[in-house]
Amino acid sequence: MNRRELSRAYPQTLLVTGRQWRRLADRVAERHGLSEATALPLVMIARSGNAARQHALAEAMGIEGPSLMRPLDRCEKAGLVVRAVDPGDRRAKVLGLALEGERFVAGMEIELDRSRAAMFGDVDPDEPRASLRVFRTVRDFAARAAAAAPGMREAAV
Repeated sequence: MNRRELSRAYPQTLLVTGRQWRRLADRVAERHGLSEATALPLVMIARSGNAARQHALAEAMGIEGPSLMRPLDRCEKAGLVVRAVDPGDRRAKVLGLALEGERFVAGMEIELDRSRAAMFGDVDPDEPRASLRVFRTVRDFAARAAAAAPGMREAAV
């Protein structure tokens, strides 16, 4: 595959792979009674050390802050998430997991760990490291391009 073909195939494969992983994660979340869109914030809160500001959480998820409001409201209403005043900035809220949210994430992570172990079982550890560097390069380029031309939508593939 030449460089041009590779540069076309890479984002397309990345897009399809991301969708496939989301479907897998959605099935795992559904077995625990939630959608992937509602479960992902819980997993990300747990991975943040169980204390995340909403803006930082949205940024880590690659979405706009307002898009996170509805899923967080549902999680809070279900007793999975707690919002507390940030002691460093009383205007801000810190998100944490309630006990039931911690249980949910623990169950999901067990299933997702099994999937990841199977997925990467025969893969040399250096390959995911290299692809992660490329993913981050693509992510950073896309963020810079979006900042340079707000309102413009980039082609997906």
